[in-house]
Amino acid sequence: MKIGGLILADRYTTANMVHQAGKIENREERKKFLDWLWDLEFNIYKIPKPDKVFFLNMPIDYVEKLIKNRKNKFDENAKKDIHESDENHLIDSYNAACGVAKDYNWSEIKCIRDGILRTREDIGNEIFEIVKEIL
Repeated sequence: MKIGGLILADRYTTANMVHQAGKIENREERKKFLDWLWDLEFNIYKIPKPDKVFFLNMPIDYVEKLIKNRKNKFDENAKKDIHESDENHLIDSYNAACGVAKDYNWSEIKCIRDGILRTREDIGNEIFEIVKEIL
């Protein structure tokens, strides 16, 4: 019997790293926070450490367009969440994500190619190719 498997998670501890790191301007303080969070989540709480993290790099100008044009299929009058409505937070989080992705050796997937938004299928295929190398 083979034991194992593959778990894909969206918005894991790594997403918290990005959003919270974006709120800390000082690079040393940011690193202290990230070290603390890593220790809390993975060493103290013992949640599984990711073997691979994919950073879907979507430049801010495209993020803002997507948020503006997104429809909520459950509530047409729904407002953006507190982070989506704060342009400064979006910018700070994006910049933090670029740094965190580099510092933690995440696999960067560029969502824009030649100025055009890639399809979900195209991005998914790139991720799948990387996952196949791991398995």
